[in-house]
Amino acid sequence: MQTETFGLKIPITEDARRYAEKFAAEQKGKAKRTKVYLNTLAVCAVHNFLKIVQIETDLENSSAWNPIERLCYDIADLFIPHIDISVECRPVLPDQEEITLPPEVRRDRLGYVFVRFDNDLQEAELLGFLSIMDPDDDFEDLELEELEPLENFLTVLERVEYMSQVYEDPVFAKVEECLNIKSRLELVLQLEKIHRMEPHYSHTAKATAVFYNYRPESNLATASRSKEKVNEFTDEELEQLRELGDLAEALMEKLAQVLPQN
Repeated sequence: MQTETFGLKIPITEDARRYAEKFAAEQKGKAKRTKVYLNTLAVCAVHNFLKIVQIETDLENSSAWNPIERLCYDIADLFIPHIDISVECRPVLPDQEEITLPPEVRRDRLGYVFVRFDNDLQEAELLGFLSIMDPDDDFEDLELEELEPLENFLTVLERVEYMSQVYEDPVFAKVEECLNIKSRLELVLQLEKIHRMEPHYSHTAKATAVFYNYRPESNLATASRSKEKVNEFTDEELEQLRELGDLAEALMEKLAQVLPQN
């Protein structure tokens, strides 16, 4: 049974069709051409939505506009220059109820906007938003009913500009010293999601759990997700846990100070 949704509907423009037809024609094989066609329409739909709300985007610097990346990957990103990161715009077919995110789009994204097309491709419906996920989470068979409201996308866009302030804080310097962080923004976006969506009493525990996944040299990430192994921590590892918890609490407090109040 199809889930009833109430997203924002955006007309598919002639410019979007021209881009989609051009990029699809570069591909070999019907399946790849269809994928690129729909990916391009999805990007254009989100681009046109952001243009309406006066948020600048840069199609030319999006990976989806790069012919080599289009050829090699299943990507539908839209670059947002003022925050220097892309949002992924995933197409959804009319009767589709579950989505799997390709491996190549699971990092370096602000989040994911899901775009459903009608059968005659006259209109695109922006179904909702999915905040950045823990890279170790399950990206298979995501259900549309799990999506956040589209308004959350705009909220994150607003809040991400404030979040960069924590980079200059001594607490963040200590976090970078202790953790193997490849992307500052990826980490801070996960903490922002906790701050925005989780009850305050759980912030430290959930932020500490995020920090576990940035310690690949230890077994903390694996053990933390396994109740059977919770008693297998050594004294040294327990001390590391306490230190991470203190850092997580301090950084969440700093984040709360710089983010606008809801």
